[in-house]
Amino acid sequence: MKYLFFSTATNVHKVFSVDSFLGGFPTSDTNLRLFFESDKGNNLPGTTSYIIDLTVGANKHKEALSAIYDAILISEEAMIVVADDENSVYLDSNITAAAFTASTSYGWNVGWNGHEDVIKILPSDFVPNDAGRPVMIEDDAIASNELFLFSNASDDMFATVAVPMGFKATAVQIFGSDTGQNFYVYHADINDKDITDIGTGATAIESSCTLATEFVTDTLNYMIIIVTSDGATDEIHGGKVIIEPNLA
Repeated sequence: MKYLFFSTATNVHKVFSVDSFLGGFPTSDTNLRLFFESDKGNNLPGTTSYIIDLTVGANKHKEALSAIYDAILISEEAMIVVADDENSVYLDSNITAAAFTASTSYGWNVGWNGHEDVIKILPSDFVPNDAGRPVMIEDDAIASNELFLFSNASDDMFATVAVPMGFKATAVQIFGSDTGQNFYVYHADINDKDITDIGTGATAIESSCTLATEFVTDTLNYMIIIVTSDGATDEIHGGKVIIEPNLA
């Protein structure tokens, strides 16, 4: 088993097995952030992960990361020193310092059903307003291989979406037949009836709504998407919420 060794300027020493290395990406022109799996030995969403921030030469992230991967693949040393600030020893000349943090925000997460960039909104996710009739599937054209959700006259429809922990939502899109109708995106909490508009007001069906306020999930909140209608011929085919890991 090979291990990666880090020592910070404050002499905090960390050793990680190469199997726990999840990769890295730049957070600035001179910072390369590395991720390591929790030492609890699991991939459960929300588990603590470890983060090493390497100071690198300007825009030298690729060179530093390549040096780390090369060492993992070809080094015969059991202990690979990536950054040792105490003794000014670095794996690559582009690396000049290291800092250590731990955060639950970066824990490995499977996202939504294995997707890390999108949540699908299905027809079954919609419920009607209080007009008294359920939201229904139109199957008159099933012989022509067509099915869709349709509204009841001018009654609105509502979808609720829970964003996975460790992720945030940045945009929403609803697909349907009537681009003259709109949808709205709201923030809600399970312990309160108040909602807040986080979209840009009304967005036309088939268009994408970039959220005016990014939706960062927590233990209480969820999203409400309201779709307007003006007749039973308004088809709703589904939708999607664009998500990404919350790196704040």
